[in-house]
Amino acid sequence: MDTSSSTSREEQPVQVETYMDNDLYKAAVDGNIKAFNDYQGRLDCLVSRNKNKLLNLCPSLKFKANVKGETPLHIEAKYGHLTIVRLLLQDVKANEDLENGIEPAKQMLIATDDEENMALHIAARYGHLETAQELIQKDPDFAYPANKSGEYPLFIAARRGNYLLVTEILDNCSYVALGGPDGATALHAAVMANCKKTTKVILVKTSNLAKEADQNGRTPLHYAAHLGHHSIVKQLLKYDKSAAYIKDKEEMTPLLMAARQGYAHIMKAIINHCSDCCELVDQRRWNFLHFASVSLPFKPLSEFLTAQEFRHFIDDKDINGNTPLHILANTRYYTGIKAESFTHDKVGLGIMDLRWNATSRRKDEIFKLLEDICREEVGGVPVRPMHKYKGDLSHMDKTRENHSVVAALIATVTFAAAFTLPGGYQSEEGGDQGTAILLREAAFIVFMITDAIAMVSSLSALAIYFIWSSQPFAVKELGSYILAYRLIGIAMGALVIAFVTGTYTVLRPSKGLAIAICFIGLSFFPLVIKWIQDKILVWISLS
Repeated sequence: MDTSSSTSREEQPVQVETYMDNDLYKAAVDGNIKAFNDYQGRLDCLVSRNKNKLLNLCPSLKFKANVKGETPLHIEAKYGHLTIVRLLLQDVKANEDLENGIEPAKQMLIATDDEENMALHIAARYGHLETAQELIQKDPDFAYPANKSGEYPLFIAARRGNYLLVTEILDNCSYVALGGPDGATALHAAVMANCKKTTKVILVKTSNLAKEADQNGRTPLHYAAHLGHHSIVKQLLKYDKSAAYIKDKEEMTPLLMAARQGYAHIMKAIINHCSDCCELVDQRRWNFLHFASVSLPFKPLSEFLTAQEFRHFIDDKDINGNTPLHILANTRYYTGIKAESFTHDKVGLGIMDLRWNATSRRKDEIFKLLEDICREEVGGVPVRPMHKYKGDLSHMDKTRENHSVVAALIATVTFAAAFTLPGGYQSEEGGDQGTAILLREAAFIVFMITDAIAMVSSLSALAIYFIWSSQPFAVKELGSYILAYRLIGIAMGALVIAFVTGTYTVLRPSKGLAIAICFIGLSFFPLVIKWIQDKILVWISLS
């Protein structure tokens, strides 16, 4: 996000002037700063009856810190009060040495709070451009140190995504520290802020930072790939694509990080610029397809696995002998890609066979590895949860049994209803003998159609579950389970409509009763929809 405004959008407190009482006034005139130790308000808001500022009456208070170690200059820099900042800096006597031979103005600039922040650190953190400009102009040659967190003013401004302030510091400070916490640089900070303008400014003015790594060996491109900042990735690659080949201490490349996070568009961007970086693997010897097998949704995963240029990566084995297909087969219920689409490993196993021949030890080994991967993080941002489904289908088998009972009941009821028609049959001899009396009624026609839909749907679900129960684990696919589940839902809905139209057909003479029955019966649908909506809201909140 770009930050172009010169002041923070945070609401600033209103300054309310407070008259000094007699004791404080005398203490100010006498230069007795101890008298203000217990004062809880803001010293810069204290005035005499003649509107003389306390800080003018007693200049020593300009250096007095509160319990957090903040001087008046820290506080005014925090709130962006440019006028007061100027007054504080210009009113000190240029030749008066207060401590260690340091001029008062500079002493105010370099005073630190408990977190070792100077006024410029504070102004940068809260995004006050004009205040920062004033502070820099007072001593552009001063080399600002890092605070307790290891942050320099440039890093703080870049992390905020304030490209104007970053430009100001780079252009007007004689000495600029480019680093930050844990060996990160200002370019890492700009990438974390997802600010293209800040990233561009830093790249143009400090060209060497594109390949500068933090203490874990991660470059700004590693950060951008992990965080999913697509436009920043393209910007960094356009500037210096050689960063795509740099490995961190775990031998992870930016491509592997993008694959681990499941960012297919970033994977494609990196591969388009550096196609041979696909050959690089991490310390587990996982290539980008190993990670993609547990991170990508099925559609983009299919594109990578079936692409001709990636065929030879499918057979690459990690340190435990697992190919990307082994990882896929043992962690996800997936047959979206046919086995013939893949090259096979040396024993000629397809994806279904890999799943069937998987040992519990191999599964446990893979899942332990995935747990270790999910505990990793980059720039304080953890790895995204991966697609991993353990191979125990016992809970699905129990659900199948319950669903089969429901499907059988629906099939039985609808089959019986088809031969126990509302209104009965024609008993008079003739061409219509034995046919339904209400054959030409619209409600009766709807009854017969929905009854047939309910029966066929429930029988189809039963057939799927029957085939399911006779197959080994390898072909028990989640897709078949979901299809049967949906068919039962269709059967239930059709059964409700059949009930409503059937009762309406025979209760037509009593319109009130017929409508009441229809209303009660059709209330099934809004109740189910409301339940589904509540479940979706709960799922979203948990996500």
